[in-house]
Amino acid sequence: MRLPKRKRIFWPYGYAPCENIHQAHFRNKTGKYQNLLCSGWYNCGRNKASRDLVHTDLWVGHIISTTAAVPAHALATRIRYLELIASSFDVVIIDEADNAQKALDDMSISEIKLSGNANSFHNFINEQSIRRTASQGWQRVNENPEFPERANAFSQFTQRLFRTIAKLDIVKQEKQGTLMTTLSLIKELVQEARKANDDDENLEQNLIKELVQKARKANDDDENLEQNSQDSQDILADVEKINRFWTSILCLAIFDNDELQEIAEESGDEKWITLLSRAGSTPELPNLSATETKQLYQELIRLSMAVLKPSRHVDNTLEQISERFLKYVFGDREITPKARELGRLLVSVSFSIISYKALKPILKEMVALERISADIVHTQPPLDILRLGTANIVGALSGVKFEITESSSVRQELKIQVKQLAFEGAPRILLYRLYNLLHADAKEKGPAVLLTSATSFLKPAPAYHIEVGPHYLLRPRKQDEGIEQREKTTYHFIPAIDESGPKSEPIRVSGASSKGRRREENLKRLVDHILKDEEDSYVFSNIAEFDADPHPRKVGIVVNSYHQVKIVKQYIRDQYSEVNHQTMAVVDKIPEDGDRNDWITSAQVEIEFADNPQFNILIFPMGAIGRGTNIVFSEGARKLHAAIGQLYFLTRPHPTPHDLSLLVSLAGRASQQFDSHIFTSDISMEALYDGWRHARQQAYIQARILLNNPLMMSRLGNLVEPFVANNCVDIIQTIGRAMRGGMPCRVFFVDAAWAPRSASGTKDNESSSMLIQMRNILHNVIHDPNPVHAEIARELYEEFYEPLCRVEGLIENEQEDSDD
Repeated sequence: MRLPKRKRIFWPYGYAPCENIHQAHFRNKTGKYQNLLCSGWYNCGRNKASRDLVHTDLWVGHIISTTAAVPAHALATRIRYLELIASSFDVVIIDEADNAQKALDDMSISEIKLSGNANSFHNFINEQSIRRTASQGWQRVNENPEFPERANAFSQFTQRLFRTIAKLDIVKQEKQGTLMTTLSLIKELVQEARKANDDDENLEQNLIKELVQKARKANDDDENLEQNSQDSQDILADVEKINRFWTSILCLAIFDNDELQEIAEESGDEKWITLLSRAGSTPELPNLSATETKQLYQELIRLSMAVLKPSRHVDNTLEQISERFLKYVFGDREITPKARELGRLLVSVSFSIISYKALKPILKEMVALERISADIVHTQPPLDILRLGTANIVGALSGVKFEITESSSVRQELKIQVKQLAFEGAPRILLYRLYNLLHADAKEKGPAVLLTSATSFLKPAPAYHIEVGPHYLLRPRKQDEGIEQREKTTYHFIPAIDESGPKSEPIRVSGASSKGRRREENLKRLVDHILKDEEDSYVFSNIAEFDADPHPRKVGIVVNSYHQVKIVKQYIRDQYSEVNHQTMAVVDKIPEDGDRNDWITSAQVEIEFADNPQFNILIFPMGAIGRGTNIVFSEGARKLHAAIGQLYFLTRPHPTPHDLSLLVSLAGRASQQFDSHIFTSDISMEALYDGWRHARQQAYIQARILLNNPLMMSRLGNLVEPFVANNCVDIIQTIGRAMRGGMPCRVFFVDAAWAPRSASGTKDNESSSMLIQMRNILHNVIHDPNPVHAEIARELYEEFYEPLCRVEGLIENEQEDSDD
């Protein structure tokens, strides 16, 4: 039937109602439409792949695609493709297994849009529990009676969080984009209180050192871990106790019933013991006696439960909770303005998180009854995939992030978007359990699984190291060419010096202030540094002299993002017109004013660049050119040889200060290590619990350091090695693009951030220079005490390690203390 134009509804891209067809005479007892399967699915062109996958003998795809659900048309049982593979295939080969592992790790954190978006959870709750009743008068008779109450509580606390964020002044910029957890906010309050007490300008750095020393001591002396974690003089232990105290109050207030109100008002020991049993443990607080702790506990419980009662004084009550908590933390000291903002944030964030957790089980029940869409209770990966793996060792660690956009109109409005991030599992386990994934379903025989990769044997890298094997090693047939290649391959550190200021300073992009567009301006200066004029530039002089027989090889300019690619390309277009026609840029989306000949996507690189005689320079972000993409000549005397002969790293790879990738990979590795540990059959439950608690405690120490501090090398302590090792794999993969076919290459590190002291004429060490840290990491694996492991590492990394031992322009002193 053809509908009038005004009534036509087009399906959004990527969506079709294959399993959601409605017919008037197919309804359930409540009158709701039943979801029917589309009868045209079996002949629909867009579903051909889905039909073929069910019966195919060979499947080539991405690891993430295996987590999709098998269509209901294909199988009566609802399963994921991963389960289908485990039950029907004989052999599974996962190439670039380390990258597949990282992709699964990235799925371990779910991101829920709490509010500030049309598709947000907050908007859905309002539609379901408030507007539906207010506008249409509908109310489900058999609806869970707790749903309206908890939905309204969540809406109320989210509104409070919005108002708190909107009123921020001192910490607004500092907190925007960061993951705020109760633990991190409490730590900052304790830190602020100590600063007010000691008036020590270096207190923050001292506290950070305490955290680092704590982590080092825990790693070096496992026997003293429990004793150290309960040391009331240690900042980390104090914060943990306060956080446990605060969290127990929230859980009691939200999850328990009204009888707690009566218990909290009683002072008798029997009633108090009953209340403590609800919390699961006796709360401890630094600097307070048991009696004082009980009084504070009762007071905060009473206030927190009052918040849940319908009242126009909720904001005042929340303010009282914040003030009472701050009074405990600061004692007799004056509460600073920054601390007041942090206290309000702590209360608002805490109640928002805990009210969502209280509502989530009810929503899952509603999903099971098909009253709401499963997309609302968003988990990534899906819950049924998580059940096939294992829980994350850090548990349900969660926090809130916000972003503020100020309106340019005269109305002075603020657009605030709030997201909640939470660990949902450890999906990387699926790689290692695929062979016995269905043992619980009495399917004894699973597929033989082969994990392959050329960069998966780097133990310090938690994101990429594969924790099994290796069992096989493929070597190149001609070993002599590899030795010759290493001798010809050279690395150079060529920082640029800014002569325009009162004193000459090296130019750095990574770590430079973003204010005043300084980072972008520095990036442009580095372009000037390597190009200069065409006849006397690093780029063109090396094209002419390095490995130019039988014909010259090309240049790769490496940056950190697509945004930086556009900056560099447009700057070359404006300032170096004679070079612009030779320069091709890899972007995620072709600019509207861009020429399609010199703006390409990563999928086009292999075809468009290597054999095109017009282009000699390729600008691309690290990681954009996927593994397996070979930029090689396809014909002539240099057939299958790397087309790129020299690489210029204009920037040092570095995640944003609040990036979670290192935490995700560390948590994934810790979860896998505990999961793979074999406990003997005679072990007691107490010993099993102690083992789990020990592993969890160590993972939490690392998580606290990463969540409580910006992701900077100088603040990571003994986590510097995994941080650099993760980046080292990406750098090696990028350099490998210029070594295909056994070709030598020249690599230039341009950003002064690679070795900031050498750029100033002094000596670097492993803490100040990523180049030295990378070399030391490779040295350690190549000289592993296990001779088999050492031999494997040499085959994989020696061609990168040897040039790192002789980086031209790097000044080194390993004995000098560092301060990055």
